[in-house]
Amino acid sequence: MNNITTFHCNVQTHTQTRSVIRVSLYIQLYGFPRTKHLEIFCDSCGGLYKNVSTFGFFHLLVYYEKRLDYVKKVFPIRGHSYVECDNNVDLIDQGEEAELPEDWYQVFQDAQQLSSPFEIINVEEQSEIIKGWSAHLDHIYKKKLPFHSRPGRELEITREHAALVRFRTSYNGFYEQASLVPPRKKRTTLLTEHDLREGEITLPSVHYEGFLKISSEKYKDLQNLKRFFCSETQTYFDHLPQ
Repeated sequence: MNNITTFHCNVQTHTQTRSVIRVSLYIQLYGFPRTKHLEIFCDSCGGLYKNVSTFGFFHLLVYYEKRLDYVKKVFPIRGHSYVECDNNVDLIDQGEEAELPEDWYQVFQDAQQLSSPFEIINVEEQSEIIKGWSAHLDHIYKKKLPFHSRPGRELEITREHAALVRFRTSYNGFYEQASLVPPRKKRTTLLTEHDLREGEITLPSVHYEGFLKISSEKYKDLQNLKRFFCSETQTYFDHLPQ
């Protein structure tokens, strides 16, 4: 339960959960420079963890940036499994009242005070940390995975076979391998595996600048709901960008 980092962000700051996942991994990895092997047991949610940009992100860390020597992702058989992050969220007091984003920030800040408090990164105050990873990776990797990700149980990226990813559909079967990088003549990036020295990184540009607008339908719903809140919250909802 030590060193639990949470990212506090609202829909005005970002819209892609995948971007926050990559930011959190970057911050954790470069905060522990001696870490070279990374093994992740994660949810099998296809939209977040089993797509070409997510696999490409880990391939970037091994093949181009040489930040890691080995990455292994293990997916449970069930689509959604109870993992460590679910356990952490379960520590939040469900009886707390929270109407505004800063209220939720305080709720998380007050949790786990007796053992190990959450380390909270407020994305609203540091919006520059959300990078345009998807667009950045689109220039380096194929648009579609060259294999079916849904039945995948394990995926490996190693320095020894850095140009390829290895995957298998069982926990003890043989590995197949495929390349996520398009043929050289079809690439839209000049980045090669020799351009970056070990430890050097290449970061995408900032993904969002300023607050994002919300849809008119959501704005109307919030105007109907705000009557149940205090006057301060009603003022906040009145000034949402749309």
